[in-house]
Amino acid sequence: MAIGGSLAAARVGSGEPMGRVLAVGVPSGGPVGSGESTTPGVGKATPGVATPVRVVFGALSVAVLAMVVLHLLGAGHLDPASTTVSDYVSLPGGAPLLATAVLAVALATAAVPIGLLRIGLPTKLGWPFGLGCAGLVATIAFPTNALGTAESPATVLHRYAAGLFFVSLPVAALMVLRQLPNRLVRIGTAASVVTGVLFLVSHVPLVLPAWPGAHEIGTLLPRGLVERALLTVDIALLAALACSTRRAVR
Repeated sequence: MAIGGSLAAARVGSGEPMGRVLAVGVPSGGPVGSGESTTPGVGKATPGVATPVRVVFGALSVAVLAMVVLHLLGAGHLDPASTTVSDYVSLPGGAPLLATAVLAVALATAAVPIGLLRIGLPTKLGWPFGLGCAGLVATIAFPTNALGTAESPATVLHRYAAGLFFVSLPVAALMVLRQLPNRLVRIGTAASVVTGVLFLVSHVPLVLPAWPGAHEIGTLLPRGLVERALLTVDIALLAALACSTRRAVR
Protein backbone atom coordinates (compact mmCIF):
# COMPACT_ATOMS: atom_id res chain seq x y z
CA MET A 1 0.00 0.00 0.00
CA ALA A 2 2.91 2.39 0.69
CA ILE A 3 4.26 1.84 -2.81
CA GLY A 4 0.83 2.45 -4.34
CA GLY A 5 0.43 5.64 -2.31
CA SER A 6 3.82 6.96 -3.42
CA LEU A 7 2.98 6.29 -7.05
CA ALA A 8 -0.37 8.06 -6.65
CA ALA A 9 1.24 11.11 -5.04
CA ALA A 10 3.84 11.31 -7.78
CA ARG A 11 1.21 11.13 -10.52
CA VAL A 12 -1.01 13.75 -8.88
CA GLY A 13 1.97 16.04 -8.74
CA SER A 14 2.59 15.47 -12.43
CA GLY A 15 -0.93 16.55 -13.32
CA GLU A 16 -2.29 13.12 -14.26
CA PRO A 17 -6.12 12.80 -14.01
CA MET A 18 -7.35 11.58 -10.62
CA GLY A 19 -9.50 8.77 -12.13
CA ARG A 20 -6.40 7.08 -13.49
CA VAL A 21 -4.51 7.60 -10.23
CA LEU A 22 -7.21 5.74 -8.23
CA ALA A 23 -6.79 2.68 -10.47
CA VAL A 24 -3.07 2.40 -9.68
CA GLY A 25 -2.12 -0.61 -7.53
CA VAL A 26 -5.57 -2.27 -7.48
CA PRO A 27 -5.58 -5.63 -9.37
CA SER A 28 -8.61 -6.17 -11.59
CA GLY A 29 -9.19 -9.68 -10.21
CA GLY A 30 -9.64 -8.56 -6.60
CA PRO A 31 -7.47 -7.64 -3.62
CA VAL A 32 -3.95 -9.03 -3.51
CA GLY A 33 -3.81 -12.23 -1.46
CA SER A 34 -7.57 -12.73 -1.50
CA GLY A 35 -7.14 -16.21 -3.04
CA GLU A 36 -10.29 -15.84 -5.15
CA SER A 37 -10.52 -17.40 -8.58
CA THR A 38 -11.17 -15.26 -11.63
CA THR A 39 -13.81 -17.80 -12.70
CA PRO A 40 -17.22 -16.70 -11.40
CA GLY A 41 -18.60 -19.03 -8.74
CA VAL A 42 -15.78 -21.61 -8.78
CA GLY A 43 -12.79 -21.01 -6.56
CA LYS A 44 -14.45 -18.73 -4.04
CA ALA A 45 -14.19 -19.71 -0.40
CA THR A 46 -17.84 -20.64 -0.16
CA PRO A 47 -18.90 -21.45 3.42
CA GLY A 48 -20.00 -25.00 4.13
CA VAL A 49 -17.97 -26.85 1.49
CA ALA A 50 -15.95 -28.74 4.10
CA THR A 51 -19.04 -30.29 5.70
CA PRO A 52 -20.22 -32.41 2.72
CA VAL A 53 -16.62 -33.48 2.10
CA ARG A 54 -16.37 -34.75 5.68
CA VAL A 55 -19.69 -36.54 5.25
CA VAL A 56 -18.40 -38.27 2.10
CA PHE A 57 -15.23 -39.55 3.75
CA GLY A 58 -17.01 -40.50 6.96
CA ALA A 59 -19.70 -42.43 5.10
CA LEU A 60 -17.20 -44.17 2.84
CA SER A 61 -15.17 -45.21 5.90
CA VAL A 62 -18.28 -46.78 7.43
CA ALA A 63 -19.06 -48.56 4.15
CA VAL A 64 -15.56 -50.00 3.81
CA LEU A 65 -15.53 -51.13 7.45
CA ALA A 66 -18.90 -52.87 7.07
CA MET A 67 -17.74 -54.63 3.90
CA VAL A 68 -14.53 -55.79 5.57
CA VAL A 69 -16.52 -57.25 8.46
CA LEU A 70 -18.85 -58.97 5.97
CA HIS A 71 -15.92 -60.63 4.24
CA LEU A 72 -14.44 -61.71 7.55
CA LEU A 73 -17.75 -63.31 8.48
CA GLY A 74 -17.94 -65.00 5.10
CA ALA A 75 -14.38 -66.34 5.13
CA GLY A 76 -14.54 -70.10 4.64
CA HIS A 77 -18.25 -69.97 3.79
CA LEU A 78 -18.49 -67.91 0.60
CA ASP A 79 -16.07 -67.73 -2.31
CA PRO A 80 -15.39 -64.06 -3.21
CA ALA A 81 -14.58 -65.09 -6.77
CA SER A 82 -17.96 -66.65 -7.51
CA THR A 83 -20.29 -64.74 -5.18
CA THR A 84 -21.22 -61.06 -5.18
CA VAL A 85 -21.25 -58.79 -2.16
CA SER A 86 -25.05 -58.98 -2.15
CA ASP A 87 -24.83 -62.74 -1.57
CA TYR A 88 -23.44 -62.05 1.91
CA VAL A 89 -27.03 -61.35 2.95
CA SER A 90 -27.23 -65.13 3.40
CA LEU A 91 -24.82 -65.00 6.35
CA PRO A 92 -26.09 -64.66 9.93
CA GLY A 93 -26.03 -60.92 10.60
CA GLY A 94 -25.15 -60.25 6.99
CA ALA A 95 -28.32 -58.34 6.09
CA PRO A 96 -27.85 -55.42 8.54
CA LEU A 97 -24.15 -55.13 7.71
CA LEU A 98 -24.88 -55.08 3.99
CA ALA A 99 -27.62 -52.49 4.48
CA THR A 100 -25.24 -50.33 6.52
CA ALA A 101 -22.60 -50.46 3.78
CA VAL A 102 -25.07 -49.67 1.01
CA LEU A 103 -26.73 -46.80 2.87
CA ALA A 104 -23.32 -45.35 3.71
CA VAL A 105 -22.33 -45.32 0.03
CA ALA A 106 -25.72 -43.77 -0.80
CA LEU A 107 -25.09 -41.03 1.78
CA ALA A 108 -21.66 -40.31 0.26
CA THR A 109 -23.21 -40.21 -3.21
CA ALA A 110 -25.78 -37.67 -2.01
CA ALA A 111 -23.20 -35.51 -0.25
CA VAL A 112 -20.92 -35.08 -3.28
CA PRO A 113 -23.35 -32.92 -5.34
CA ILE A 114 -24.09 -30.77 -2.28
CA GLY A 115 -20.43 -29.81 -2.18
CA LEU A 116 -20.41 -29.21 -5.94
CA LEU A 117 -23.44 -26.91 -5.71
CA ARG A 118 -21.84 -24.94 -2.88
CA ILE A 119 -18.85 -24.03 -5.05
CA GLY A 120 -21.19 -22.66 -7.71
CA LEU A 121 -21.58 -25.53 -10.16
CA PRO A 122 -25.00 -25.85 -11.88
CA THR A 123 -27.83 -27.80 -10.25
CA LYS A 124 -28.21 -30.01 -13.35
CA LEU A 125 -25.22 -32.00 -12.10
CA GLY A 126 -27.34 -33.41 -9.29
CA TRP A 127 -29.66 -35.74 -11.21
CA PRO A 128 -27.21 -38.60 -11.97
CA PHE A 129 -26.13 -38.63 -8.33
CA GLY A 130 -29.80 -38.81 -7.38
CA LEU A 131 -30.32 -41.79 -9.67
CA GLY A 132 -27.33 -43.51 -8.10
CA CYS A 133 -28.74 -42.98 -4.60
CA ALA A 134 -32.12 -44.30 -5.69
CA GLY A 135 -30.50 -47.40 -7.17
CA LEU A 136 -28.58 -48.12 -3.97
CA VAL A 137 -31.64 -47.73 -1.76
CA ALA A 138 -33.62 -49.96 -4.13
CA THR A 139 -31.06 -52.76 -3.71
CA ILE A 140 -32.03 -52.84 -0.05
CA ALA A 141 -35.75 -52.66 -0.75
CA PHE A 142 -35.38 -55.54 -3.24
CA PRO A 143 -32.78 -57.91 -1.75
CA THR A 144 -31.24 -60.70 -3.76
CA ASN A 145 -32.23 -64.29 -3.15
CA ALA A 146 -30.42 -66.41 -0.60
CA LEU A 147 -27.82 -68.75 -2.04
CA GLY A 148 -29.29 -72.06 -3.11
CA THR A 149 -32.82 -70.69 -3.54
CA ALA A 150 -34.74 -69.86 -6.70
CA GLU A 151 -34.53 -66.37 -8.13
CA SER A 152 -37.48 -64.10 -7.44
CA PRO A 153 -38.64 -60.88 -9.16
CA ALA A 154 -36.95 -59.00 -6.31
CA THR A 155 -33.63 -60.53 -7.34
CA VAL A 156 -34.00 -59.21 -10.88
CA LEU A 157 -34.95 -55.75 -9.60
CA HIS A 158 -31.96 -55.87 -7.26
CA ARG A 159 -29.58 -56.39 -10.18
CA TYR A 160 -31.09 -53.56 -12.23
CA ALA A 161 -30.99 -51.24 -9.22
CA ALA A 162 -27.32 -51.99 -8.63
CA GLY A 163 -26.66 -51.46 -12.34
CA LEU A 164 -28.32 -48.06 -12.11
CA PHE A 165 -25.73 -46.95 -9.55
CA PHE A 166 -22.80 -48.38 -11.50
CA VAL A 167 -23.91 -46.55 -14.67
CA SER A 168 -25.00 -43.25 -13.15
CA LEU A 169 -21.81 -42.59 -11.17
CA PRO A 170 -19.40 -42.37 -14.16
CA VAL A 171 -22.05 -40.34 -16.02
CA ALA A 172 -22.15 -37.91 -13.09
CA ALA A 173 -18.36 -37.75 -12.99
CA LEU A 174 -18.17 -36.98 -16.73
CA MET A 175 -20.64 -34.12 -16.27
CA VAL A 176 -18.57 -32.76 -13.38
CA LEU A 177 -15.36 -32.95 -15.43
CA ARG A 178 -16.89 -30.63 -18.04
CA GLN A 179 -17.31 -27.97 -15.36
CA LEU A 180 -14.43 -28.78 -13.04
CA PRO A 181 -11.47 -30.58 -14.69
CA ASN A 182 -9.54 -32.79 -12.27
CA ARG A 183 -6.89 -35.40 -13.01
CA LEU A 184 -7.88 -37.85 -10.27
CA VAL A 185 -11.56 -37.67 -11.23
CA ARG A 186 -10.64 -38.22 -14.88
CA ILE A 187 -8.60 -41.33 -14.03
CA GLY A 188 -11.30 -42.65 -11.70
CA THR A 189 -14.00 -42.12 -14.31
CA ALA A 190 -12.05 -44.00 -16.97
CA ALA A 191 -11.37 -46.84 -14.54
CA SER A 192 -15.05 -46.97 -13.56
CA VAL A 193 -16.18 -47.21 -17.19
CA VAL A 194 -13.66 -49.94 -18.06
CA THR A 195 -14.36 -51.98 -14.93
CA GLY A 196 -18.10 -51.54 -15.42
CA VAL A 197 -17.88 -52.98 -18.94
CA LEU A 198 -15.87 -55.93 -17.62
CA PHE A 199 -18.47 -56.51 -14.92
CA LEU A 200 -21.20 -56.54 -17.56
CA VAL A 201 -19.25 -59.06 -19.64
CA SER A 202 -18.72 -61.24 -16.56
CA HIS A 203 -22.50 -61.84 -16.47
CA VAL A 204 -22.44 -63.70 -19.81
CA PRO A 205 -21.98 -67.15 -18.17
CA LEU A 206 -24.92 -66.39 -15.87
CA VAL A 207 -27.31 -65.04 -18.51
CA LEU A 208 -26.16 -67.05 -21.53
CA PRO A 209 -24.52 -70.22 -20.16
CA ALA A 210 -24.80 -72.03 -23.53
CA TRP A 211 -23.13 -69.21 -25.45
CA PRO A 212 -19.75 -70.18 -27.01
CA GLY A 213 -16.98 -68.82 -24.86
CA ALA A 214 -19.14 -68.41 -21.77
CA HIS A 215 -16.97 -70.81 -19.78
CA GLU A 216 -13.78 -68.98 -20.77
CA ILE A 217 -15.32 -65.64 -19.78
CA GLY A 218 -16.26 -67.06 -16.39
CA THR A 219 -12.69 -68.25 -15.92
CA LEU A 220 -11.01 -65.03 -17.00
CA LEU A 221 -13.53 -62.68 -15.39
CA PRO A 222 -14.84 -64.12 -12.13
CA ARG A 223 -18.01 -62.14 -11.48
CA GLY A 224 -17.39 -61.74 -7.76
CA LEU A 225 -13.86 -60.39 -8.14
CA VAL A 226 -14.81 -58.01 -10.95
CA GLU A 227 -17.71 -56.65 -8.89
CA ARG A 228 -15.41 -56.01 -5.94
CA ALA A 229 -12.96 -54.24 -8.23
CA LEU A 230 -15.78 -52.05 -9.54
CA LEU A 231 -16.96 -51.22 -6.01
CA THR A 232 -13.40 -50.28 -5.03
CA VAL A 233 -13.02 -48.04 -8.08
CA ASP A 234 -16.37 -46.32 -7.50
CA ILE A 235 -15.63 -45.67 -3.83
CA ALA A 236 -12.31 -44.12 -4.88
CA LEU A 237 -14.15 -42.07 -7.53
CA LEU A 238 -16.56 -40.68 -4.93
CA ALA A 239 -13.58 -39.72 -2.77
CA ALA A 240 -11.88 -38.02 -5.73
CA LEU A 241 -15.04 -36.06 -6.54
CA ALA A 242 -15.22 -34.88 -2.94
CA CYS A 243 -11.55 -33.82 -3.00
CA SER A 244 -12.12 -31.86 -6.21
CA THR A 245 -14.59 -29.58 -4.42
CA ARG A 246 -12.00 -28.77 -1.74
CA ARG A 247 -9.32 -27.99 -4.31
CA ALA A 248 -11.68 -25.73 -6.23
CA VAL A 249 -11.93 -23.31 -3.31
CA ARG A 250 -8.21 -23.03 -2.65
